[in-house]
Amino acid sequence: MNRLIGTWKLLKCHHEFENGLVTYPLGELAQGLLVYTAQGYMSGALMQPDRAKFKTKELFSGTQEEKAFAMEGYLHYAGRFEVHNEEVWHFVEMSLFPNWIGTIQKRRFHFFEDKLSLSVGPYVAQGIKQTASLLWQRCS
Repeated sequence: MNRLIGTWKLLKCHHEFENGLVTYPLGELAQGLLVYTAQGYMSGALMQPDRAKFKTKELFSGTQEEKAFAMEGYLHYAGRFEVHNEEVWHFVEMSLFPNWIGTIQKRRFHFFEDKLSLSVGPYVAQGIKQTASLLWQRCS
């Protein structure tokens, strides 16, 4: 667990399908931060860097279309975490995607140099078998 503790910056986020196709759900230049604390909490955020700004400057305003587009390009969740062998289990307490609240998001992890690889899958989504992979660089 100690190697996970710290702040990580996203280098790459992609999905690989069983037919070999690779996609970047938040774009090839996706940005993200992942934090693991010594107290056993984590927080992860990913986003498309070029999301459109709202016309209003008020935080909780914006049109339904602006809000929908903003959500499509952003993902965040946070909660406790535990390490089980080569998996880190994220116990989701809050999430932009409400369906994940109360779930355990399991990620396989591997370290090499100052990088952390997290992956999930293969799993079936929209009828297609795929694996999601994220590569992180240690910041602290």
